[in-house]
Amino acid sequence: MCENYRNLNVLVLGSGISGLGAEKLLNKLGANVFLYDEAVDKILLTERFVEQFDLCVISPSIDLKHKIYKVCKKEKVEVISEVELASRNFSGLIVGITGTNGKTTVTKLLECILKEGSLNAKACGNVGYSFSECVAVDNPNIAVVELSSFQLEQMCDGGKLRPHIAMITNISPDHLDRHGNMDIYAKAKKNIAKNQTTEDYLLLSSDDIASEYLAGFNPKSKVEFVSVENKVDGAYLFGDKLCYYGEEVCSIDDIALKGQHNVANALFCLATAKILGVDNDAIVSGLGKYGGEPHRIVFCSEVFGKRFFNDSKGTNIGATIAATKSMKGNTVLIVGGKDKGYDFDNLFLRLPKNIVKVLAIGETAEKLFASAIRAGFVNIEIARSLERAIKMSLDIETDNVLLSPACSSFDSYKDYKDRGEEFERIVKELQTTTDKTTN
Repeated sequence: MCENYRNLNVLVLGSGISGLGAEKLLNKLGANVFLYDEAVDKILLTERFVEQFDLCVISPSIDLKHKIYKVCKKEKVEVISEVELASRNFSGLIVGITGTNGKTTVTKLLECILKEGSLNAKACGNVGYSFSECVAVDNPNIAVVELSSFQLEQMCDGGKLRPHIAMITNISPDHLDRHGNMDIYAKAKKNIAKNQTTEDYLLLSSDDIASEYLAGFNPKSKVEFVSVENKVDGAYLFGDKLCYYGEEVCSIDDIALKGQHNVANALFCLATAKILGVDNDAIVSGLGKYGGEPHRIVFCSEVFGKRFFNDSKGTNIGATIAATKSMKGNTVLIVGGKDKGYDFDNLFLRLPKNIVKVLAIGETAEKLFASAIRAGFVNIEIARSLERAIKMSLDIETDNVLLSPACSSFDSYKDYKDRGEEFERIVKELQTTTDKTTN
């Protein structure tokens, strides 16, 4: 542990995974913790209430416009994020991972590879296991930390979070309902390198980050690149070989995860592992062991000859495009959910030719329909609910039915897991009914 929190009075704002993790770490450090949940607690966040605290720790859901910043500034109470708290009290090496898509896959795949290389590494952060809890419980030598734009946005007022290896897997429109525009969103992503020095490394995609998002970006760290399209200074695909600075490390066939987007994810992990001195055998072993995350392009069931795939974790346009490109055969796409503040024209302009029908659901159904028509994609219908979309798909001639919403789930569901589980439940009920009628 790196800082002295004994007997400090600390306000933790937010009682979700991050807040509970911060509470656990602070208790271990000997602080007096008050866990505050705005949805439950009746106490107002007034200056009189806040003045009794020495520190305030906020969860990712707290944006920069929240009144807590103003109140704490007036009372001279420092406000830090949960990941900042963890980084201040972690003596190991941090690998930080951000990007619009691929973060969780890269985080978990890298953990697997590093463990195959006998390194004491643990995946944490925005993967459902907070960095603070990881420090309190595991305290590994290497923390592989997934960092969302919400968490990185909170670095605006200083902070000590400094990944030895940072990576930005890609940047495409997402969370504009919170950030406002792409410039602010991209700036939050680039904060991952804010505290890096010349002794650190930054891995950037040369394929999936538009030059406009890197304008004026001058990191101090050593920059390496990742590409599935070109030879670069770093990790790249050459033919069917994954290479690092000219060295052939492995083949595409060694990767358990399929799809070109997963080749890019594997290259990020390969580059990181090489920097950390992991040998090629361990890299190949890790790439072959990790099979992916639940709700991320997962085969569910086959009903009436149609294969149903759950990609509920595909919550933005880039993720959905990647999912559609991974489908073999004609595909019906189920898309829609909570409005995150962007239009969907680019989704329909980039859909592969094997998407024969789109069924729009949720809060964004009309918006999706309008975007499709503007983009010249006419094979779209509004289904409203997930259940109706699944049942409508049974009457369409297709090989696959893919749920990949390009939206968050909060219009109708608790989270993407809840939505994915509902999708699988409905499909499996249809399969059971079909099996009974054919036996």
